[in-house]
Amino acid sequence: MQNVQSLNVTGKSVFFWLMVLIVGCGENTKILEPEQSTPVKGDTQADHAETEKIPGETTDISETSDQGDDDGGPDHSQTTRNKAKDSAADEKKEPCYKADSFVCEVEYLITAQVNSKRHATNQIRYDKKLAFVARNWSESQGKNGVLGHQGFPKERQALYKSEFSEEGVFSGEAVASIEAKFAKTKMELAHQIVESFHNDPNNRVLVIGNYKALGVGVVRHGEKFYVTLILSK
Repeated sequence: MQNVQSLNVTGKSVFFWLMVLIVGCGENTKILEPEQSTPVKGDTQADHAETEKIPGETTDISETSDQGDDDGGPDHSQTTRNKAKDSAADEKKEPCYKADSFVCEVEYLITAQVNSKRHATNQIRYDKKLAFVARNWSESQGKNGVLGHQGFPKERQALYKSEFSEEGVFSGEAVASIEAKFAKTKMELAHQIVESFHNDPNNRVLVIGNYKALGVGVVRHGEKFYVTLILSK
């Protein structure tokens, strides 16, 4: 089910608000068309898993399930769980910057989920500096309760330079929000966010495209998580 509304920005870009319902999981995620410099292409592969529960979250919603094919095919859930955990562990080589352990872990998991969609020769690395800027924008959206790309890339570049005394490269941005009650675990939260981006043609190019670094910014405001992805070539 999609609720689509178009908005013309500066006469050149058309943005769409989408309310995405992922059948079988009960997820309710809002995403906005990305900002990017040039179209990109890439290969895909998909998997997901589960990890620690989100503190304070209890809900009766069904967990995302990997039960194999309807025709009795093999259950690959354990393989995908191990792959996601291994990938998340690799992302921790780049330490998180100015965030608590919960936020850092979710950001690592989102990066791992993004890499699970990308070709093995086109993996992207977690960038703590871009993540700091992305988190700042997620915070702004959470306070206003509205998704958008206002100020991209100039305002993001200005914050980056102010914080790190160097220039940053900002090639693309994607934003989303999700109600906390629809994600019982950190991995569910990461999986639902990345699936929402990947399933939307306008954001999919950012998930699988030819980018080298990814900044993930996760912030919770009330009963919603706000997530920003900033990508760099």
